Parts: sequence; C-alpha cells; structure tokens
Amino acid sequence: MAVKAGYRLGETFRLHQKRRFAQSECSALRCASGCGQGSSVAPPADRSTTSFAAVLRIIRARSGPSSTAPQASPAGKKQRGRGQLLDHRAAWYEAVGTQPDEAATIQLVSYLQVKALRDRIMADMINPAEDEGTYRAVFMGQHPERPDWSRVDACEVLLVQLLAYTPAADRAPLFSALGWLAWYKGKGSLAAAYLAKALESEPGYRLAELLDEMLRTGLLAKTATNASTAYKRGNHS
Repeated sequence: MAVKAGYRLGETFRLHQKRRFAQSECSALRCASGCGQGSSVAPPADRSTTSFAAVLRIIRARSGPSSTAPQASPAGKKQRGRGQLLDHRAAWYEAVGTQPDEAATIQLVSYLQVKALRDRIMADMINPAEDEGTYRAVFMGQHPERPDWSRVDACEVLLVQLLAYTPAADRAPLFSALGWLAWYKGKGSLAAAYLAKALESEPGYRLAELLDEMLRTGLLAKTATNASTAYKRGNHS
C-alpha cells in the first residue's frame, strides 16, 4: 500500500482537530511535567497495560530473525522489507484523525519501537517525501518548506492518545516524537520536557539524547526561523 501523497485535510476535519488538539495538548503538558496522579494521559482502569506490554513483547519477538523461517534471497528480503515499511507508514498516516481501537493501538506503538521505522514515521509527520535527501533534511529540521501544521497538530493528538495506553517502559519513542514536533514548532521548553520524560522512561534512549543535545546547542528547525513557515497555533491556512 503506497503512502498517500500530500497532507491537505478537509475543513470539517480541521475544525474537529482544533478542538481535540486543545484538549490533548493540555493532557500532554501535564504528562510532560510529571505524568503523575490525576493526569488524563494515565492508562484508564479498563485497559490492561500488563497485557498490552505482553503483546508488544510478542510483536518484537516476531519481528526478529527466525531460524525456522524459509530464507528469502537478498533481493526478496529487500522488496518485502520495503513493502512492509510502506504498509506501516500508511497505517500511521490513516490513523491520524481517528481514535484507534486496542489492536490498532498496539500495532502503531510497536512500529515506533523499531528505529528505522520510527524515524521514517516521524519524518512523515512533517513531510512524506520519498527521496532520501529530503527525508534526512526533514528529520534534522533543515527542510525549509512549510509543513501542514494542522496535520502536525493531529499527529500530536494521536501520539498523546497512544501514550495513554502505553506502558511506562515503552513510552520513550512517543515522548521523543512529541519533543521533536515541539522543537519543530519552536517550543523549546516543551520539547525539553518531553525529552526528559523519554529519558526517564528509558535512560540512555539514544534518540532522546541526540535531540536533547541538539536542543542544548540552540539549533532551531528552519521552519521556525521564517515567519511564513513557522507554527502559529489556530492559524494553519
């Protein structure tokens, strides 16, 4: 399944997402400052994080090499891997703006546990371009084109929704992605808070460490340095 091109969403979706984003950003702010008792992003009582964690472990085990699986040729493995990458990216793209059920939530969170897939999904939140040069520039915040900020807001909403059902030990990729998006928006303090939560969830988590180092150097995303491309909450036209 190919990833859909472009990030333009309908006006009805935009209005709905603005309301949801305002609520979810408040939850995320509380979570970044502690995720403690009373936070609306704590896992609900009717959802078992123990079983969720068990399923995540099974998915990870299945994603590793299998001694009993038939060995495909290098070309076959590469083609199959690319097809899976596109499928997983498409699943994330299509989940934005929805409220995933438990099965979908487990899958979406599990994709972020895979380094290369995590990075590609994060870049897609800003720009889904396929060429390697643009992908690298986007991931490093050096791509000058204006993102679809309504789409970015919707990605944040989805990340916060998933965070609510993710065991604490598996939250580092989600907090890192939220920190990266906050950095893209020019919200350095919020980005730092998210990255601190990522490192609290998993000490030594390399992506969070690298993003935190980048933040400390004062490096800004190119979009944040230009008034025509910078994030302006509530004005994404």
